[in-house]
Amino acid sequence: PDTRAGFRAAVARSRALIAVVGAWFAVYGALYTLEHTQLLTNGFDLSVFDYALWSTLQGHPGWVPFFGHSLLAEHFMPTLLVLAPLYALWPSPAALLGVQLLIVGAAGALLHHLARRQLPAAAALALTFAFLFSRRTHSALEAWFHVEALEPLLIFGLVWAVAARRRAWYAVMMVLALGCKEDMPVYLGLFGAYLAMQKPLRKVGAVTIVVSAAWLVFAFGFAIPQARAADGLPRANPFLEARFGDPAA
Repeated sequence: PDTRAGFRAAVARSRALIAVVGAWFAVYGALYTLEHTQLLTNGFDLSVFDYALWSTLQGHPGWVPFFGHSLLAEHFMPTLLVLAPLYALWPSPAALLGVQLLIVGAAGALLHHLARRQLPAAAALALTFAFLFSRRTHSALEAWFHVEALEPLLIFGLVWAVAARRRAWYAVMMVLALGCKEDMPVYLGLFGAYLAMQKPLRKVGAVTIVVSAAWLVFAFGFAIPQARAADGLPRANPFLEARFGDPAA
C-alpha cells in the first residue's frame, strides 16, 4: 500500500509539472509564432546571433555583416558556436527561438527536480511556475534570442552535478556556462566560493574559483583583444573602455 501510494503521489507530481511546463510551452510557443510571423521579433538582437551562426558555418566564426566584424570581437562567447551544428539543420532565426524555448523549459523542469529535494511538492511547483512565468524571464525571452538563455539550465545543472557527485558533468557544464559570456566567471567564481566554505566541497569550490579567474583573465586579456585585432579593430575592449576610459590614455 505504501508503495502504491508513493507511486500515485509521484504520478500526481509529474502531472502537475507537465501541466505547468506544458502551459509555458504553449504560451511562449504561440507568442513566438505570432511575433515572428508578424515581423515583431527584435530585428537587431535576433539578427546578431542569426548572422553569427550563419557566418560560422561559412567559415567566418561569429561574423556579423552590419557590425563589420565578428561578434567574438565584442563578447567572448564560444558556447554560441556549440549551437552551430543544430543551426546547420535549420538555418533560420526561428530555429534560435525554438532552441531558446526548449532550453528554458528544460531549465524549469530541472529547477523543479532540485527544489523537490528541499521543499514540499506545492512549494517546488510554485517556484517552478514563478521561474517560468516571472517578469524577469519574460523580459529575457521576449522577441529575441540571447546565448545567455542557456545560463539558467547550466547553473541548475552545476547544482545537480555537485549534489550527484558527477564531476565530469560538472566540468562540462562549467565550461559551457563560462563560455556564454565573458562576465560569467564572476558569478561562477562566487559559486565556487560558496562551495569552498563547505568542507566536503572545498576542492570543487577551489577548482571552480581558479578556473573562473583564469577564464576571466583569458577572455579580457587575450581572447577579445585577439579577435578585435584579427578584424582590424583597436585591441581595447569597447565595454571596458566606455566604463573606465582608454587604458592607454
